[in-house]
Amino acid sequence: MAADRSSRIAMTRWTRRLSVIAVTLAGSVLTFWILLRLMRPGWKSHEYFAIAFWTLPLCFLVLLFAKVDSRWLAQRNALIRSVATIVLALVCSVLWTFLAVALTGGYALAFDANPFVCWTIGSLAGMLTAVHWPRTQVKSDHTPQAAI
Repeated sequence: MAADRSSRIAMTRWTRRLSVIAVTLAGSVLTFWILLRLMRPGWKSHEYFAIAFWTLPLCFLVLLFAKVDSRWLAQRNALIRSVATIVLALVCSVLWTFLAVALTGGYALAFDANPFVCWTIGSLAGMLTAVHWPRTQVKSDHTPQAAI
C-alpha cells in the first residue's frame, strides 16, 4: 500500500513538471504564431521549431523559479503570492532573453516576432501552472485514537 502512494506522488510530481514544460512551450510558440499573424512579415516564417527549441531551457528555468516560489511563499497571502509569481515569471523571461542573446551572439533577436514577448507570455503561463497545480498530500495509515 505504501509503494502505491509513493508512486502516485512521484507520478503527480512528474505530471506537474511535464505540464509546466508543455504549457510554457505552448504559450511561447502560440504567442509567436499570434504575433506573426498580427504583424505579417511579408514572407512565410519557418522559425516555429527554432522558437520551440530556444524555449526549452526557459521551461527548466521556470520550473526552478517555481520551486523557489512554492518553498518561500507557500504560507503567504494569495495576493502576495500572485504578485511574486508574476515578478518571478518576468525575471525568468528577462534572464533567459539576455542569456539567449548572449549565447547566440544576437541571433535570438533575428526571429520574425519579438522573442521577449513570446518568452514572457510563456513563462507567465508556465509559472501560473506550476504555482496553482494542486499538491498531493500523503495521508497516514495510522489514525489517532480518540481520547477516552
